[in-house]
Amino acid sequence: MKVAVNMRLPNGAEKTLVYGAKHVADAYTKAKEDHPKGVIYNHSRGGERRDGKRRQGAAHDCQGGQRMKELININTTALEVKEYKGHRVVTLKEIDEVHQRPEGTARKRFNDNKQHFVEGVDYYKVCASEIRTHKIMKLSPKAHEDVALITESGYLMLVKSFTDDLAWAVQRELVNNYFRVKVPASSGAEKRAAAMLLNAKSRTAKQMMALWTAAGVKPEYQALALGDYYREDGIRLPAVALQGTKVTYDKTTIAGKLGVMSKSGKPHAAAVGAIIAKLVIGDDEREQVPYHRNGHDGFDYQYTESVIERVKAWLEMNHYPSVIVAGEKNYQVRYPRVEEAS
Repeated sequence: MKVAVNMRLPNGAEKTLVYGAKHVADAYTKAKEDHPKGVIYNHSRGGERRDGKRRQGAAHDCQGGQRMKELININTTALEVKEYKGHRVVTLKEIDEVHQRPEGTARKRFNDNKQHFVEGVDYYKVCASEIRTHKIMKLSPKAHEDVALITESGYLMLVKSFTDDLAWAVQRELVNNYFRVKVPASSGAEKRAAAMLLNAKSRTAKQMMALWTAAGVKPEYQALALGDYYREDGIRLPAVALQGTKVTYDKTTIAGKLGVMSKSGKPHAAAVGAIIAKLVIGDDEREQVPYHRNGHDGFDYQYTESVIERVKAWLEMNHYPSVIVAGEKNYQVRYPRVEEAS
């Protein structure tokens, strides 16, 4: 059969190479031999055209008649591009493969240091049914456990201790050619739809700012909230607008900094909130900040470094209790760092 391999060359040019091969992998190998520094961004089988339409008699590209996803070569390993919530992600197994480490190495490092990873920032925990529904990646029919999808920040944290020459080369290649690769320009219709959505969000933002102002939220914290609101659109507010802003932390961040974890290993924000409720906090130690998170809007307090120190002192004075009581609620917690040190 004939296999068309689409390759992006170092100078930015794109080239389609056609090979006669028994297997797709053979064509992939030949393409890398002809252009060692090129990046394969997809390939097609049975005569698929560059515009994605199939010529008459063309074979299906992969299981179920779906077009094969984009492939990117990292250290001779072909990574299938995976995205979740607008971010490119990799699996722990793929990290082992590109770094040529024994299987399970990345998973062990991740589990050993999980208290330092923030879910939704450094990694996503996605159930098997969602992965299949949204066709994020191929899964065995027998797979039912959640899958950890690692973002760029999580990957860089995970491989901090990989310091051999190969590791440095792979890190650079994976970051530049996978995580930070430029997305092809959208069609005119897609651009218009995106512009209309952004205009609608901007009108909503004006309404939220009016409410925040009426509630007495300071302008600099409104700017922080707008940064969260627009982050998924790729819009970053100028850092100069935030200069001089008091540094504060939400309860989830405080829990992560102090190692106050739930039984599932996540930072226990509610437990930290219960401790803070037991303390006398001055107005200068907290700020009311609006938030936009997971489709929900509201207000919450963030706290200064001095509050973190007082929460830490409370934990030490109470010998790191496994249950934190707040009214009728009992929060089960654990302290991995303290457990490791003892």
